[in-house]
Amino acid sequence: MDGGQTAVNKEAIKQFAEKVYADMAGAMATGMAYVGVKTALFRAMAGKGPMRADSVAEISGLQPRGRTVPVCTRGFADSSKGG
Repeated sequence: MDGGQTAVNKEAIKQFAEKVYADMAGAMATGMAYVGVKTALFRAMAGKGPMRADSVAEISGLQPRGRTVPVCTRGFADSSKGG
């Protein structure tokens, strides 16, 4: 290329960014799993299906933090159905 410029491989950059994103998502999931085990949240939520954060706090005995948002044990919760 002219003027000392280097060609940019956009596909390679995209693949790298996706790999970084996946690695970060995995690291965050590992951290959340650790907290879930250490606080017995998973045990408290076992078999109860989708739940709201206030319901999880109530059954676990932990204090809710900040604004109540929908959470669930798998998939996405339908916040219109309550919890």
